[in-house]
Order: sequence, then structure tokens, then C-alpha cells
Amino acid sequence: MDCILYLLLFDVNIKIETLVQYWFAEGFIGTPTNTNTMDLDAIFKCGQNLLDELQHRHMVVLRDDSILGAIDDVSPKRKKFQEMLYSGNILLFPRKFKIVKSNSDVSTLDLDDIDRISIWDVDLRLPSQSPTNCTKLSTIITTWIRLYDIPEKFFENMENVRVLSLMRSHFTHLPSSIARLGKSLKLLDLHECSRLECLPLPYLGALGKLEVLDLSETPLTELPDDSFDGLQSLRLLNLSKCPNIVSLPPSLSCLLNLEHLLLEDCQSLSHLPTSIDQPLQKLQLLHLSGTKLLEIPERFFQGMLKLKILNLSLNPGLKSLPISIFNLVKLKKLNLEGCSEIQNMTHFLKHIPSSLEELNLSRCKSLQEVKLESSSFPNLRILNLGFTPVKVISLQNFSSLENLILDSNEKLQVVDLCNSKIRKFPLEDAGVLERLKRISLFGAKHLGKVNWEKISSLPQQVNLDQCGDGNIPHMIVPLSKWQRDGNESGGSLISLIDGVFFQTLTQSHPCIKNMQHFFVYVCPCAARGKYKTLLPQRKGCSYKDIYSLRKPSDPCYAFERCMVIERVERFPKGLGGVLGCAQLLSLHDEEAITRLSDFGIENFGELRECWIERCQAMKVIFDIGAKYQPVLKCLEKLHISKLKKLTNMCISSGVLKDGSFGRLMHLQLEYCPQIVNVFSSGVRLESLEVLEIKFCARLKEVFAAKKNEDRCLQRLHTLCLWELPALSTIIQNVQLVSLKNLKVRGCPNLRKLPIHNTFGGAVVVRGESEWWERLEWVDNNAKQHVRFNCSKPFKLPNHL
Repeated sequence: MDCILYLLLFDVNIKIETLVQYWFAEGFIGTPTNTNTMDLDAIFKCGQNLLDELQHRHMVVLRDDSILGAIDDVSPKRKKFQEMLYSGNILLFPRKFKIVKSNSDVSTLDLDDIDRISIWDVDLRLPSQSPTNCTKLSTIITTWIRLYDIPEKFFENMENVRVLSLMRSHFTHLPSSIARLGKSLKLLDLHECSRLECLPLPYLGALGKLEVLDLSETPLTELPDDSFDGLQSLRLLNLSKCPNIVSLPPSLSCLLNLEHLLLEDCQSLSHLPTSIDQPLQKLQLLHLSGTKLLEIPERFFQGMLKLKILNLSLNPGLKSLPISIFNLVKLKKLNLEGCSEIQNMTHFLKHIPSSLEELNLSRCKSLQEVKLESSSFPNLRILNLGFTPVKVISLQNFSSLENLILDSNEKLQVVDLCNSKIRKFPLEDAGVLERLKRISLFGAKHLGKVNWEKISSLPQQVNLDQCGDGNIPHMIVPLSKWQRDGNESGGSLISLIDGVFFQTLTQSHPCIKNMQHFFVYVCPCAARGKYKTLLPQRKGCSYKDIYSLRKPSDPCYAFERCMVIERVERFPKGLGGVLGCAQLLSLHDEEAITRLSDFGIENFGELRECWIERCQAMKVIFDIGAKYQPVLKCLEKLHISKLKKLTNMCISSGVLKDGSFGRLMHLQLEYCPQIVNVFSSGVRLESLEVLEIKFCARLKEVFAAKKNEDRCLQRLHTLCLWELPALSTIIQNVQLVSLKNLKVRGCPNLRKLPIHNTFGGAVVVRGESEWWERLEWVDNNAKQHVRFNCSKPFKLPNHL
């Protein structure tokens, strides 16, 4: 409850870290239990967790790194709490607070029995003598007050004050009476006191209980040698953005309990102590970013055995690091961003402490080579190399690496993250990497969904073979099969973990234009290696006299953009964008897909060849509505085999529009025992040349429509119909004007052929004699243009 009521003291936005420091100094969090004392990192984390919970309950509003003060545009719950909190009626609270707002006269305040006082935005003149009735006062917080002088005796009767915040005041020095706070004062905040030029020496040394000292953004001109004498309890020292500090005093070694030392943006700081008499053994965080350091003394880090975070960023004159940095055995974060003069780090990277988890080498413009060995970085999770001109990044087998930040590297050519723990695709938010040729994430088991909107381009090769955790469909590209005689140029080579990788990728995305070459193989990890992947091959056909009419080419050579899906146990979502660019699709041995068109009929615009085999749940191949017609305008070859539940190949509510299946030349359909027709609606199929159908026991009609388009099947020259006992009709009201070869076997109910006497040449018909004799001819003259060859007795292939 104390933490919540403490918010009463602030009417303006306050940084989260500042409030947590105040809570700590008040004893609300981080109170020692037994003999154990929490370190500052644990205390601040506890405070952050508490604030997160308060926000969840609508009691505070957090934004970025701040807690918002009184605001109007909030939820009803927050507003109700806010009205109570900022009402100024101190009788509502068990502890007594005094709030002094604008236009109040603090000299008239009665401080009797007041625990805490907060003064906001007033012109303040303090009484020359210390108030006598403030023995219970524990907290003084001033914000944006125009205080130009503090009387020497003002603090004499305030020996119980634990928190003294005079931030953003205008006084030039602190009075000697501040020494009277030595028994209880734990936090002194002088942040942004714009006229404070020197420390209150020697009185500062009397504050033996002080644990937090904030001198940030003050114009301190120097720190005398004895500046920190007597501050043995100090745990946090903030000197950030003090532009006039040139060096640190030797008395820094007196801070035996110091855990956080903040010196960022001290623009004139150019010298560090060459040696520290008593090492800062408890120091955990050291910020030295944005200084003027040219070198760091060799022994400076000696004895800092607990240092976890070291920030040396934005030191453009720093050329090397001291060997004492190798003693930082607990170092977790090292930031060298913007250290543009650092060149050779080979030796340093070999001996860096193995505890390191985050390494920032971004904007190190002179660093052209980064050689990291996995054995030296077993715990490295984050590596930032943005804007650093390295050509090759090899992080193979970095088992803990989760994130690699690249950011517009003009010279980068190769990235190897094989067998890493990477979770985010490195090209997200990476800008343009013009020279990047290859990125390999082979075996990256934790890589998942990719936000394509954050990717500007892809390299020629993207290899994510064997990615995923084994529980989701998996994609892989066999490099040896894809590369053509060692030629690795000409597009993107992509293998992926799952369809979710493509979830946000649309056909209009700029990356699609760069994906000229890809081969995507989708298969559950559990099934990988147990079966031979089936692709359209040149040999191995059982019925040579049929298959010889069409010799399928190896897709790895015939097409530049291929996708193979096999043995999936659930529908693979997210493939629409990349499928829209695929030229070859092979789908086989799966039980999850009931309609191929469920991938989105609009995503087959580039498809040229499609093989579908042993899909046990497939009932319809294409279910076509009117929205995306014409459809499958580029499809040239379609092979369908062994679909036990297939009833229709293509169904549509009306006649297919011109251009639908407009380039289809070869159609093969076999072993589909439930299919009753191939096309249920009128078609044109003006490019179809070869149609082969066999072993479809219930097929009654090939084309079921009563009316078909003009010029329908005008190029069909080869028709094979085998073992179709229910077939009675090929097509109605259409003559096959280009037919040259007709093969019929096992079709006893087929009595009429769609040919007539105006054919330009003879038609060769091969079939059984009994079937031939039973044929019915509408025009007997047509029979004269047909040459019949009796088929040989049927024999099973030797390998069956």
C-alpha cells in the first residue's frame, strides 16, 4: 500500500527507475531478509514487476520508461483511482502527506506530524532557521521549484529524513547542515540542479548511510580527490550528462559497496584512475558511453569480479581494450557501439569471458573482421553487428544465440547461423544488404514466423534446412539437387521451417521479385528420412505405352520455382504468398488436404505443372467460384493418381471463363475409384493435346456439361481411356477435330466416339475387337476415316 500511496507525491511524469530508487530508499522494496541483502538488479526488477501489476489493475499508466502523472484520457478504473490519489485530501490516507502546489507559500506550512512533503512548481524561499516540528519528516521531494538558496541551518532538525530530492532546483551549493542527515539519509537526488558546480565537501562524507546519489545533468566542474570519502554505503552513483567532468577522483576506491556507476554522456571525461587502491568488487553495472576516452588503464577492471554490464559505446577515440577486461568473469553485456577506431579484436574475442550473453559491435567502422568461436561464447544470446563493415559472419554451432542484428551492412556477403538458437529471422529490420549472397540457418530449431513486411530484400540463397522443433511441418531444400553445375547465382534458394514463415508474405511483396529460384519441400520432421521423396521422374513408369506419350522432365532442371508437399498431418497454412510464385507443385502421400483449391485458387497464377498422388482425404481438386476467374491460366501439365476419395477433379457453379486452363496441354488421371466426372461445367481447354484416364471405376462422363464453349478441345490429338467400366460419354456436342490417336481398353459402355467425316486425316484407334464391333456410328462415313488396330492381350509389368 505504501508504494501506491507514494504516487501521491508526484504530479508530473517520473522515470520508472527513479521511482523504484525512491521505493528502495524508503524501504518499501529490497528490505534485507535475515542476513541476505538483495542486489540492486534484483531490487529494480522487483519494482518493475510491481509497476506492471499496478498497470494491469489500471492504477498507473506506464509509457516507454516513465510513469504518467495526472492525465484525463484514461480508463474509468484509472480515473476513479486517480481522482482519489490526486485529490489532495490527506485525511483519506493512513500516513500524513503534505502537498504544496503552484502559488503556495511553503514558509507558512505546519510540518507537525508530517511524514512526507512534496513541493511542485513554486517560487520558494526557505526560513533561515530549521523548523522545529519536523522530527517525523522522512521524505522531501521538490520538482521544478525556483529555489536559489538553502539556509545553512535548514536541515538541523531533520535527522530522520531518508529521501531528499531537490532535483531541478537553482541553488549553487548545499548547506553544512546536510551533515545532520547522516544517520538516516539513503537517497540524495540533485538531478538537473543547473547551478550546482561543486560538491558539499566535507559534509558529504558525513552521509555514511547514503546508498543512492544522483548528480546527473549538473555542471560540476571537478571532483576533488576526497569527493567520496566516507560514502562506504553508497550503492548507486549517477554522474551521467555532467559535461564538465574530466576525470574521476582516487576516492572512487572508497565506494566499497558500489554496484552501479553511471557516467554516460560525460563529454569531457578523458581519464580514468590508472589504478584503484581497493577494487570495486561489488560493481555490477558500469556505463561509460559517450565520453572522450582515448584509452582505458590496463589495470582499471582489476578486481571487478561481479561486473555484469559494461557500456563503452560512442567512444570514437577508443582504439583498444585493456587485458584486465578478461578478469570480468561474470560479464553478461558488453556494448562497444560506435567505437569507430577499434580495429583488430581477434585476440580479445578469443579471451572474452564465457559468461557473455550480449555483445554490441555495431557502428565499429574500422572493424572489418569478426572471428568468433562457439567454444568461447557458450552463452552468447544477442550479437549486434549493424553498420559494421564485416564481409563474413560465421556463427555456426552457437547453441545459445537467439538474435543477430545486421542493420544495413554494405559489405556483408555471407551469414552462417547453422545450428544456432536464433529465434528472429536476421533480415527483419536489417535494411538493404546489397552484397549479401547467402544466409544459412541450417538446424535453427527455434526459428519460426517471419514478418515479411520488415524485410526489404533476400539474398541469392536462404537455407533453413532442418529448422523447427520437430512438432510442425518442415521445409528443406536439397542444395546438391538445386545448384546447377555449381552455379549459385540467379535468385533466392529458400528452405523453411513451416508455412508460418510465409504467413505475412504476399505476392505483391518486394521479396517475391527476388525469389527467382526456390525449391520448397514440406514434410513433417518425424517423417523425414523414412521415405523416399517422390518427384516427377523420367523413368519407372508401369505402362510404357501410355507414359511414353509424355516424358516428364526433372523439376529441378525444368523449373526455377518448385514446391513439394508430402506426408503432412494437418493443412499447411501460410503458403499462399510463395505458392503464388511456384511453377511446379507436387503433393503426395498425405491425409490432411481435402481440396487443393483451399490454398486459394488465386495463388495458382504461376503454376505450370502439378502432380497429385496418394492424397487420401482429397475429394475435389479445384472448387472454383466466380471471383477469381479465369483460373490456372499458366497450368500446362496436370497428373492425378491414387486419390481414393476423389469425386470430381473440377467443379464450378457455371461455365469456366475464357482463359481458365487455357494452356493445359497434358492431363493424366488414374486410380481414382470414386470419381464420376472430370469437369462438371463447360470448358474450352483450347490447348489440351493429350488426355489419359485409367482405372477409374465410377467415371461416367469425362466432361459432364451439356454445353461447352466453341473451339473446345480443338488441339486434342491423343486420348487414352483404360479400365473405365462405367464410362458412357466422353463429351457432348463437341467433335474432336484434331484427334489422331485413341486408345481404349475396358470401357464396355462407351458406344459413341466424338468424331465425324470432316476430319482432315485418319484417326488411329486401338482397342478390343468386341468393343469395336459394338460401337454406334451417327455418321457411317466417319468410320471410313478411322484405322482400327486390335490391342494386344493385357500383361502386367514384370515388377508388379
